[in-house]
Amino acid sequence: LAAAEERADDEKATPLADVLRHHLKPVLLAIGTRIGSDTAFYVFALFPMVYLPMIGVTTDVAFLVGVFSSLGQIVGTPLFGKLCDRWGTRRVLILGAMVNIAFGFVYFVFLNTGSTPVIMLGAFLSLFCLSILWAPLASHLPSMFPVEVRYTATSIGFQAAGIFGGALAPTICLLLLEGTSSGLSVAIYLTAVLLLALFCTVKTKTGRAPK
Repeated sequence: LAAAEERADDEKATPLADVLRHHLKPVLLAIGTRIGSDTAFYVFALFPMVYLPMIGVTTDVAFLVGVFSSLGQIVGTPLFGKLCDRWGTRRVLILGAMVNIAFGFVYFVFLNTGSTPVIMLGAFLSLFCLSILWAPLASHLPSMFPVEVRYTATSIGFQAAGIFGGALAPTICLLLLEGTSSGLSVAIYLTAVLLLALFCTVKTKTGRAPK
């Protein structure tokens, strides 16, 4: 009994080891759930700075995409945060994955027009749609873990998703653009990542609508 209590104390003192030993599956699901929003943020807000000059749009317009897309996120985040209170975070994340899959293709239609007002509208809508994925995460990810490892496990899932999503996305998108000279390949890549996020969210048992 004393030995068992000592092992339990050791695990409490080393929550990282406890997470990797006993909570690896939900950590992987947390990574997959968040990776879609990170990838979508790069494609929607930053990739146009590379893509638009390639199709003849001025760099001034390309830089404005970041401003207008941020406005969309400012408007959307509290709205979809409120929706989480009614629907639950899981259902909102599922909706967000499906909406952003569709908008990933529509977005390049906006960009390819070359029209500044249309591009700015597309930029605003892009992070407005992304906020459907972003708003639930702050409460959804911690709810996936028990209290004793919640901070450690959530941190691992959140930060690892940033590496596999946001950090790799620029290289992958540029390689796709160089290889195909088309934004369609980037939209397909985004779809694949969002399908992974959708799968991981569906497999998550927490974040259901309040009764």
